[in-house]
This record gives sequence, C-alpha cells and structure tokens, in this order.
Amino acid sequence: MMKSLLNAKAILDVAFYFITYLLWTWTFRLLVLTLYAYYWKNTNVSIAEMSEAFHSIELNVFSIGVFLYVLLLKNLNPLIIFSFSEVFSNYRFEKAYITSFFIGSSISLGTTIALLFIGFYQYYGTLISFEESLFALTGIAVRVLLLCGFVYLEEFIFRRKIFNLLRQNFSNIAAIVLTTILYLAIKFYQFDIGLKHLLSLTLISISLCLRALKKEDFCYGAGILSGILVFFHPISSLPIFGYELPGLVLIKHQTTSEIIGWLTGGAGGPLSSLILQIIFILDIVVLLLSGKKEDWRLFFKKQ
Repeated sequence: MMKSLLNAKAILDVAFYFITYLLWTWTFRLLVLTLYAYYWKNTNVSIAEMSEAFHSIELNVFSIGVFLYVLLLKNLNPLIIFSFSEVFSNYRFEKAYITSFFIGSSISLGTTIALLFIGFYQYYGTLISFEESLFALTGIAVRVLLLCGFVYLEEFIFRRKIFNLLRQNFSNIAAIVLTTILYLAIKFYQFDIGLKHLLSLTLISISLCLRALKKEDFCYGAGILSGILVFFHPISSLPIFGYELPGLVLIKHQTTSEIIGWLTGGAGGPLSSLILQIIFILDIVVLLLSGKKEDWRLFFKKQ
C-alpha cells in the first residue's frame, strides 16, 4: 500500500513539474512581451519591427524564466523539497559540467572546422571592431551565461527531477522515452522548430538520459549540450532554435544544393543537421555498448 502511494506521488510530481514549467514559461513570456509592447507603444516602430526585436531576445527571456522557475520551486518548502546543493555544487560543477562543456565545444569546433574545410561553411571574419569591443564582448559573455544557465537548469528539471521520478514507476528505457516526449513538448512550445529539429532533439534527449543514467548526474549532459550550443551560436553566429544573432565570428552555411542543406542544417542551423544527428546516434551506441551485462539488465528494470 505504501509503495503504491509513493509511486502515485512520483507520477503526480512529474505532472506537477511538467505542467507548472509549461505554464510558467507561457506566463513569463507573455508578461515580458506585454511589457515590451507597452514600452514601444508610443514610438513609430511597426508591429513587424517590434516582433523581430522581441524575437532577438526571446531565448534570453526563456533563460531568465527557467532561472526564476527553479528559484520559485526552491522557496516552496515544504511543498517542493530540494536543496541548493542538488541543483549546484562546486565539486559537481568542476568535475562534471566544466569537463563535459569542453567535450561539447570540441564536438562543435571539430564539426565546424570540417565543414569549413570542405566548403559547406564560409568564414567571413570577426564582427567586433576595436571601438566597440568591450561592449560587444560583454554582450556575448552575457548571452553565453544565459544560454548555459538555460541548458543547465532545464537539464536539472528533466534529467534530474522528471527522469528520476519516472524511473520509480517504469523501466529505465520507458523513463527515457517518456522524458523525451515531455522534453520535446516543451521545446515545441518554446521554439518554432520543424521535423529535423525534433529528430535532433529526440536523439539529444536520449543521449543525455543515458548519460545521466550511467553517470548518475545530470551535469555531464548539461555540460555537453551547453558546449555545443555556445560554440555554434554566440561564438560562430550560427542559428539555433530559429534564432540567428551575431556572435564573436561570422560563419555562414553555403546551401548550394538540397543535399548540402540537409547535411549542414541549412537555414535551420546545425541543430537540424544530419551530421549532428549522426554524432548523437554514435554517442547513444557508444553509451549502450560501453556498459557491462549487468547494466543491460538494469536498463530494463525500475529504479
């Protein structure tokens, strides 16, 4: 009886995290958009221009939103109970996140260099002049921090809380599938993404779930994804999630054919590319094959 109650509570907790995060994301975005529209209402800026300007900061809005969401949950004791150390600790940050961040950055760097070498990407130089270097570098640093915080805290929600709660009621493989479905649902609301993006995010979610399962820490996956996104977007100016903003250097895709656009992601950016999808497929295979026979049996069992 007690076990059934605990299992039911775990399912309710999953529903709570997912529904409240979805509602919070919608509410916070609407609030910022309302304030943004109010600020520009007495200007000569057109609705199209205002919409484009808001779109350029929307990823930052989501980043601040998830920070406030986790902060709110942290202060809802005893309704929600988790400590600050569960979200962040210096030891885990240095051992897991930073190391994995450089792995993710290396993946992006290697992919970009390879595509530049074969001519699928074109390098146009740096975008920062000496006169505006301090202001521009500060802006890029803020975007990097917000992007890293966005990935880190979402990984805490999905791979630390939701995934582990689902493992209490389902086998690990079922928990991975359900976590991925919920993760995709949030991404589908947050961003204007197509099927290629959804395929990439599916593979990324499976990979990060497997890594959290094997390492017993969400920070490893958070570091890898942060490193990939930071190098592609604030550093290389490549689009992610439909956002295309200037970064440290300017690199553009060269879509001379449909096949090349399919390989590189084209206007959708590297997150929708076949190359990145292949990288994560290989990562999933390596994670599955690197375990012992006992790990395979545990893979199909509950926590």
